[in-house]
Amino acid sequence: MNAPFHRLALLVVCLLLIPLGAPAQSPTPPLTSREHITRGISTFFASEMEEHRTAELKKMRLLLDDLRRSIQLDPERLHRLEIAAAGATERTMRSWKKNLDSYLTSRTKDATASTIDGILNSMKNHSRSGDSPAKNNVWITALSDVLTPAERSAWDLHKTERQSYQEQALTDLFLAELQLHIGLDAEQTQRLAPLATKAIHDYLPDFARQDDNNLSFEMIPLFLKAIPESQAQAIVKPPQWERFKTHLGENLGNWDDLAEEHAERIKRDEEAKKKAETQLSKPAP
Repeated sequence: MNAPFHRLALLVVCLLLIPLGAPAQSPTPPLTSREHITRGISTFFASEMEEHRTAELKKMRLLLDDLRRSIQLDPERLHRLEIAAAGATERTMRSWKKNLDSYLTSRTKDATASTIDGILNSMKNHSRSGDSPAKNNVWITALSDVLTPAERSAWDLHKTERQSYQEQALTDLFLAELQLHIGLDAEQTQRLAPLATKAIHDYLPDFARQDDNNLSFEMIPLFLKAIPESQAQAIVKPPQWERFKTHLGENLGNWDDLAEEHAERIKRDEEAKKKAETQLSKPAP
């Protein structure tokens, strides 16, 4: 066999060994405007639900770690509380899911294919208001069943002491920030201190919850807005207020959401208290 013929035969064999490509497929038709909006909302809803569930489970894990360190729990009792923490989280997710669905509906009812992405992006940092799993009956009942009365008293005391320490530390930091950035003097600091302590006690859950339980350093001066306006203005001078607004900048705009979240939380707590009192007042069957 001569060389040219040999090379031709080899080329034919190689071509025969190359697998045939898949049959050509028609291109996927573009989404309609309604399909684009629906897909965007569904993706956003699923993402927000998963992020919220992850954040709440993380908080409960931290709570369990704290409980385990302060009280000697055997693995079996700890496992029961872990199950209760997961169950309480899922219970609170039901109401949060309902609230998110209502919020999404109101914000996207007039959306178009060209505006839906922008609307959803603007909603990513919305406050995740809702009931805490630590206040859910599944968790509260589990604590009562798993802990002895002495352990429960020790745990309640531990939480109270930790909260008091945290609030005092934040009060000191808040006052130091105002001294630094708006020129609060010693006499003003002394007068403002008890008002700041109460404001931080009342509003700390709302500040922490809006930031996924991680209170950012930049937000601490905003507690000044939580002090009744007439009382704060009697202490803080007008030029200091202007420096306060300049220092906070865009963070000042978070106050309206925080005040709304605070009012909603107080309302939920009052409703839960009334419900619990009603249950206790019912005669045993």
